[in-house]
Amino acid sequence: RKHRSKPNRTMSLFHFGSTDDSSSPSADSQSSNDFVYKMTPLEWDVFLDPYLVQRVDSAMQAAQEIRKSPNHANGKNDISRITAENEVERLVAQLIRRMVLAHGSTGQLVAEALGIARQYTFARVEKGARTSKVRGTAMFVEMWLTLFASTLKLAKHKKVEVKEMPKAPTSPAPQLCGMFLCLFLGD
Repeated sequence: RKHRSKPNRTMSLFHFGSTDDSSSPSADSQSSNDFVYKMTPLEWDVFLDPYLVQRVDSAMQAAQEIRKSPNHANGKNDISRITAENEVERLVAQLIRRMVLAHGSTGQLVAEALGIARQYTFARVEKGARTSKVRGTAMFVEMWLTLFASTLKLAKHKKVEVKEMPKAPTSPAPQLCGMFLCLFLGD
């Protein structure tokens, strides 16, 4: 019987590469055009707006109280229940839209681990996500998902040798540096 290890539960970045690597266990059964991935764990901090978290919590408690009420069992509180559940869904959607993912430098991560980085509050990180100076280390989750999807698309494309690349960029190089990758497509 083969021993199976537990899956890695950390956020991971997929590295795509050719299966020409002979160390790959299934390299002989795949063509050289197929892609395999290796997962590298990444550390992310999620920042939520504390005001919105409190509003979501209050709305969830109100919806739960309506469900527990004796009128709910009789079907008399259906409109109130639906309204309360819609409010919870609306607030959760707003919370997710305002969620900020941040990846700090090594110094910031050490300071955070030691408990001396109390200045990294939601307001500070959110402000940083909007400025160009630190856009590579903090961004809203919707922007991050778009960036990650674009990265996966780029990773699936055929490898192009440096000598085959155009001398001048045909479009402006994307500003993707800092978060988890650097793409120098214009070089």
